[in-house]
Amino acid sequence: MSVFTSCDLPQIENPYAPTKQSMANEVTNQAFIQLKMEKNLFPFGTGSGMMDEIWMLALAFQYFNLVEIDQARELLMSAGTVFINIINSKEQIRPFLKNYPFTPKNVEIQIFIKKPNGSRPDSGQLNVVTMKEGILRYKVRDPDNDLLKIVYEETYEEAAEKLRMAITM
Repeated sequence: MSVFTSCDLPQIENPYAPTKQSMANEVTNQAFIQLKMEKNLFPFGTGSGMMDEIWMLALAFQYFNLVEIDQARELLMSAGTVFINIINSKEQIRPFLKNYPFTPKNVEIQIFIKKPNGSRPDSGQLNVVTMKEGILRYKVRDPDNDLLKIVYEETYEEAAEKLRMAITM
């Protein structure tokens, strides 16, 4: 005769339950697909900050067309807005987020600008545009040392207002 010493059955985790990583992958993949179709942004990489909870998610793209600051602003804001909306609309990710709703301070976007043939832009032309912690930065390659330098910077709110004004004109 056997004697059971515990009344509790062992806990078995549901292998189909969403995880922090699976949810992060799902929202980044959805954003990549949508932005490739809508803005011709080619997926290039991802990043995240999520030790205990997800506090930041990042996307990187390549864009094969030279742009000026106004066009780069529209690309960055579109990418950031799409990504934030996808994250905030996905109910299963919410328990893993450090804060809900996610804001522009919680996402990072990098867009590497290329000529249509894939080569690097000429000196003085935008090379990389980024959104990090709610700040948009526009960078060119310095002809003296070949390093990237910021030529313009604005907050997410300032960029949003400029886009609103451009639409009403």
